[in-house]
Amino acid sequence: MAGNTDLSTADYLIKYMYRDGLDEDALTSSNALLAYVEREYDFTSSKGKVIAAPGTNAQAGSVTNADAYAARAGATGVNFTVPVRKMFAFGSLSSDLVRLTEAGSDESQFANALSRDIDTATEAFGQEINQRLYGRNLGERARVHATTAISTVTLTLANPEDAAFFSIDMRVSAINPADNTLRDSGDYVTLVGVDPIAGTLTADGNWSGISGITTGDILIRWGTRNASLDGLQGWNPETANLSASFLGVNQTTNRATTAGVYVDVSGYAIRPGLLRAAAVAEGMLGRAHAKSAPIFMNPADKMEIVASVESVKVVETSMKTKYSVGLDAVEVLGCTIISDRHCPVGRAFQVPKGAFTFGTAGKQPKIDDQDGRRLHYDRQNGRLEFIMAADGNAYSECVNKLTHIKLPTRTPL
Repeated sequence: MAGNTDLSTADYLIKYMYRDGLDEDALTSSNALLAYVEREYDFTSSKGKVIAAPGTNAQAGSVTNADAYAARAGATGVNFTVPVRKMFAFGSLSSDLVRLTEAGSDESQFANALSRDIDTATEAFGQEINQRLYGRNLGERARVHATTAISTVTLTLANPEDAAFFSIDMRVSAINPADNTLRDSGDYVTLVGVDPIAGTLTADGNWSGISGITTGDILIRWGTRNASLDGLQGWNPETANLSASFLGVNQTTNRATTAGVYVDVSGYAIRPGLLRAAAVAEGMLGRAHAKSAPIFMNPADKMEIVASVESVKVVETSMKTKYSVGLDAVEVLGCTIISDRHCPVGRAFQVPKGAFTFGTAGKQPKIDDQDGRRLHYDRQNGRLEFIMAADGNAYSECVNKLTHIKLPTRTPL
């Protein structure tokens, strides 16, 4: 390749190196929920996918045909129409490296740099998917702290841990939590600093540049309102967020069937709270409740639970996923807990195997090559660029088996 490094050569190299798709380890590394959930590649229609939820079988036990017939509507179940959501990621490689490669006649240097850049972008894409799998299509990432100053360039988050959901150069908009409308018609600031310890975001101008933004507001990536994945907090929401029209289904009339179980134990101590949540879920779901199913929660919340019991009662273990990925877990109080930094602080989700799926149109994400090229040259900035894309969504074919737990309030780390 020395002396002859061009786009065609680089394109062929990508095709050869990733002939079986992007690196799955890079995609799921440190992304526990994405590594655990089912993966399907059948989102092949632009209209999305129809998912059937089971009926209530209210007619079971009727003593007359007439009574059974009168209750027949509940036996038919409901259909969720899951739309295709789109996600993109940008990656680039300095063209200086190409020239240095040619000068030094070192083919492996270019190949290593190219694979490193693609794997880094794949890992970032996986982190974004993982974070969205916990959310809802509103796209929320964090809340503005109740006492932070708005008329400055630095804003404090309600939970410092949520800083992990932001990065330099990200465009951030605000949403009014009262009605989920955009502040200032979706105007945004661009982040120039993220402090994960202090839980602060520094913008390229005062946050008050977003007209109307105030404490308690929801922060999102610009453009993702009502366009993000329909994650666990959409399918299995807290009571306040139940929707009368979630993907075409009214979740408010029979939540156990159409929205799973929600248990609020925020007023309890951590140990009795977790035990109560397990008891409520079992009482509501009966045999459908999978006691052995893992509970996903933020590392800060897992720490609280582990610290609340004697060390001899905490067993470190590992859970193998369907895709042979080992997930570190702990067994405590009869529960298997998997720590995931993308899980919102104060929330936990019990997800039985097969109950939640991330579906895409073919094996995605992938490097977009609709014009026949995987790499493009930006002459002005001297970069080889590529775009990753994924078309699909998250969905549950067993929404009645999901459990959402609001954990006890704790002091942020």
